[in-house]
Amino acid sequence: MGEQKTLLVVDDMSQIRNILRFNLDKEGYKVILANSGEKALKYASGKNRPDLIILDIMMPKMDGYEVIRRLRDSDVTKDIPVIFLSAKAQKKDVVKGLEAGANDYIVKPFKFADLHRKIERLLGMHSGHLRTETTNQQYLKKVDPWVSEKPARVPAEDTQETINTPERSIPDRALAAIMITDIVDFSKEMEDNEEHTYSKLIIHNEIIRKSISKSKGEEIKTIGDAFLIRFKSAVDAVKAGMDIQKGFSEYNKDKAKIDQILVRIGIHIGDILTMDDDVFGNEVNVASRIQALAEPGGVCISADVHNFVKKSIDIRVLSLGRKKLKNIKVSPEVFKILVESGS
Repeated sequence: MGEQKTLLVVDDMSQIRNILRFNLDKEGYKVILANSGEKALKYASGKNRPDLIILDIMMPKMDGYEVIRRLRDSDVTKDIPVIFLSAKAQKKDVVKGLEAGANDYIVKPFKFADLHRKIERLLGMHSGHLRTETTNQQYLKKVDPWVSEKPARVPAEDTQETINTPERSIPDRALAAIMITDIVDFSKEMEDNEEHTYSKLIIHNEIIRKSISKSKGEEIKTIGDAFLIRFKSAVDAVKAGMDIQKGFSEYNKDKAKIDQILVRIGIHIGDILTMDDDVFGNEVNVASRIQALAEPGGVCISADVHNFVKKSIDIRVLSLGRKKLKNIKVSPEVFKILVESGS
C-alpha cells in the first residue's frame, strides 16, 4: 500500500468503531477513533490530519451532516475525502449525503470488502487530484438502487490529465430467478432507535443468509435492510422465500411488537444481465416492484414464476391481477403466496 495512510473513523456505536479498527489495522492503515462529531472535527484539524474520514450520520449533539459542513468550510479540512457510513438506506438519503459533501456512501450493515474498495479508490483519486463529488452526486440521482454502483472517474477541471478509457465489459445474459427482500418500516424504526434497529438488522441478516445457504441461492448485494438474491431455479427461489418467512414467523413468536421483524419478499424470473459480480436489467426492476406489493410477512411472485413452480411445489396462491409497476412497460400478473403462520 506504500506510505501508511491515516483514517479517522467516526461513529457513536463502539461495536462499529471496533470492527472497523480491527479490519483496517489488518490492511495496514493507521486508525484514529472518534465517538462524536466534536471529536471528529478536533482530530481532523489536528497534528495527525487523516487522509480519509469514515463518518456516521446519526449521532447525538452533532450529526454527520453538520460535521461535513464544517469540514468543507475549513481550509484545513475541506479536501479530506469523506465516506458516509450510515444505516439511512433510502435512495434520497444517499443523494442527500453526497450533496452535503461526502465523496461516497456505504449503507449499514456493510461488507468490509466493499468499504475497503471505496477507501482505496478515493485515496488513489485524492493523490491524483481527481474530483469525485460531482460524479457521485449525478450518478446516484439517476440510478435505480439495484443498479451497479460504479461511477466513472473524471479529471479535474484545472488539470491536463487524461483518462484512458478501459475496454468495455460485455455483460453476460442468463435466465435466473431474482428475489428481493425488504424490512417493513425499517427507515422509521432506524430514526426512532438506531442501535436497537441495528441489532434487529443483524438477526434479520442471519435468518436470511441461513436460508440462502441451504436453498442454493447467491447473495448478490445488500442495500441497507434489503437483499438481492439470485437463484438458478424458480422452485428454489420460492422455497427459499417461504423458508425465510417461516424463519421470521418462528423468531417473532412471543416477541414484543418492537422486537419483531417483518419482511416483504418479491420474486421474478427472466433474462438478466450479469457483469462484475452484479446483476441488473428490467427483470431485476420487476422483482423490486413486486416486492413492494407483498404484505408484511408475505411473498409475491410474478406469473412467470408461478408457471414454473405450480406443478412442482404444493402452494396456494391468490392472483392480485395485472399490476401497473413504476417504470415497467408491460404490467405483469402478480400472485400472492398464501403463507400460513408456522407452516
